Amino acid sequence: MSERGPAGRRRSTILPRIGGIQASITAALSMMVLITILFMSVASYNVTRRVLVDTAQEYTAQLVTQLRASIDSYIANMKSIAEVIHRDSNVRRYVSDADPGVDVRESVFSLLNSVSQTRDDISLLMVAGTNGDPVFHDDGLRMNPAVSLEQQRWFRSAANAGGEPVITPAQVQNIIADRYRWVISLSRTMAGGVLLVDLNFTIIEDLLASVQLGNRGYVFVVSETGALVYHPQQQLIFSNLRDERIAEVMAIGRGSFTAGYGSDEQIYTVAHSESTGWKVVGVNYVEELLADARDVLVLYVLFGFLCFVLVVLLSQLLTVRISYPIRRLRESMKAVEQGNFDIQVDVRGGAEVVDLSRDFNIMIGEIKSLMRQNSARQAEMRQSELKALQNQITPHFVYNTLDSIIWMAEGREYERVITMTSALARLLRLSISQGNELIPVSAELEHVENYLTIQRMRYSPEKVDFHIEADPAVLGQETLRIVLQPLVENAIYHGLRTKDQGGHIVVRVFRDSDTLVCEVSDDGVGMPVELARSLLHGDAAASRLKEVTAGRARSGRTGESSGVGVRNVHDRIRLYYGEAYGLSFESELGCGTTVIVRQPVLEKKLEST
Repeated sequence: MSERGPAGRRRSTILPRIGGIQASITAALSMMVLITILFMSVASYNVTRRVLVDTAQEYTAQLVTQLRASIDSYIANMKSIAEVIHRDSNVRRYVSDADPGVDVRESVFSLLNSVSQTRDDISLLMVAGTNGDPVFHDDGLRMNPAVSLEQQRWFRSAANAGGEPVITPAQVQNIIADRYRWVISLSRTMAGGVLLVDLNFTIIEDLLASVQLGNRGYVFVVSETGALVYHPQQQLIFSNLRDERIAEVMAIGRGSFTAGYGSDEQIYTVAHSESTGWKVVGVNYVEELLADARDVLVLYVLFGFLCFVLVVLLSQLLTVRISYPIRRLRESMKAVEQGNFDIQVDVRGGAEVVDLSRDFNIMIGEIKSLMRQNSARQAEMRQSELKALQNQITPHFVYNTLDSIIWMAEGREYERVITMTSALARLLRLSISQGNELIPVSAELEHVENYLTIQRMRYSPEKVDFHIEADPAVLGQETLRIVLQPLVENAIYHGLRTKDQGGHIVVRVFRDSDTLVCEVSDDGVGMPVELARSLLHGDAAASRLKEVTAGRARSGRTGESSGVGVRNVHDRIRLYYGEAYGLSFESELGCGTTVIVRQPVLEKKLEST
């Protein structure tokens, strides 16, 4: 960040050096530690995450395997019970004989009742034969008259199994009048009849419901056909209020897979029962598993933050010892930065800093010498350029004025000769004098008034008329000399001379805040907007202006003004005061042109003359 002083030198405002040695070393060490901490934290989190997930999967796999074994044992007991009943001779006789007799029926009942007394989980034992009179383990049970055994799912499954026992998943058993229980059924066909063993589903339900896999995890069981045997939210699934990934479970068979994303990301662990074909599935939520991993990550971050703070403090102590001599050198150089070259830098420190201080003192001396040489050279160049620009003002006017004086003398118009000669003398006195470049506004107005007086006498008052307006407060203000005469000349030759009825020129001078404004307006032929805008930007515009003027001229006399004088005025002002000042044009074809001259209002004022 910098500003420019009165002499145009650059001075730096005192700002902290972001890229200093101390900041660079501290930043480098801090970045190294920070990157290390981030790498270790991410790596540790990933390792911890992987360990937790693997551990959870291994634990869940063991759990569902144990549950599967428990269910297999439970179903094996069912099969054992069914096998005992199936092998009994009275049972075989009862199911195959159309009229087995009362004694056989009583024997079957006694067997069923005895077996039911050994197991609390037995819900129903039934043997049905060809005689159509089923026997239950409890003599108080009666068939539901609205139900047909042949229409039951377990009955059809047994009939299709060819005498092999069939396990039917959880269902509501409705063959007993006024009793509806959730059971798991084992059915088996016998010679002309069927054997049914119902176990209370609540036994398996309680076993599975007691398993906890975190706060949200759960266990469910599906049959070999994909039907739900047990699910903690079974009613919601049957009501289509919740979905379960049964298809993926059936596809994987056994093992683990991940499903979902974000907070609902789940790990499914599947165990398969060879005896029943059922699958026991444990579901863990990854978010719960990673709670400990996040705690570990927080600990790593806190530890890393403490290490980072410690490294920053240590790096500050180290870099202060290194950068202190350099900061002293920089403090000594601030005066030089603000333009004071009359200074000798004296800094003690390491050998490198001492050498740098000596070299800097040598450099300051060289810069001072070069600045003096450059200042003198720039002054000479500016004076030469100003004189060269001033001398480019066309001399054709003087030749034509002298011709006019000769014509008036030959015509014995002596008073007009005296007036024009006096005006020309005063005009030339200011034009060719070698005095100061700055003159009072009053002198500049007198100069342009003499010029317009000569031109009005040359072309007649009807052809060229003028009016000068000036704020009295600005008459003593300084202005570059000969800035208005080229503009008035341009207005006559390019605005009024080609106009049939003649025209009027108005010169106005006033102050606008800190700017001295001079306006030269004519009501001549004007010029195209594009030409007016480009008139100050090179010889091409001046050539174009000369072509336009030559095309309009009727007398065939061209060449007194080609627009170069206007551009020279603009260049002189910008060279002297800077690019913020100079000329601007306002023109409309057929209506006239206004040239606006802007110069700064200088503090020093000259007396009116």
